[in-house]
Amino acid sequence: MEVNLKKKSRLNRTPDWMDPANDRTTPYSEEELDLFVEGFINNMGSDWEDLVSKLGEEKARRIIKLGFRKQDENHLANIEADSTFIN
Repeated sequence: MEVNLKKKSRLNRTPDWMDPANDRTTPYSEEELDLFVEGFINNMGSDWEDLVSKLGEEKARRIIKLGFRKQDENHLANIEADSTFIN
């Protein structure tokens, strides 16, 4: 009976990736951003070659990384200061 209850509670439980309590509260690290960039480049195919021919590899990588950084709601550049702490 106890095993059956455990199984039921596991089935009714919200998956960890959907639980707001598990939301990330820190910005992505440079290493994580680099991994995102690599994955993005791997999926670009011939578009990556075109981008590199126009911008150069270093600049193209920087632009892609900046795009990921701008989408990170926890990055300092995306957090607005609370005026109560400024005054």
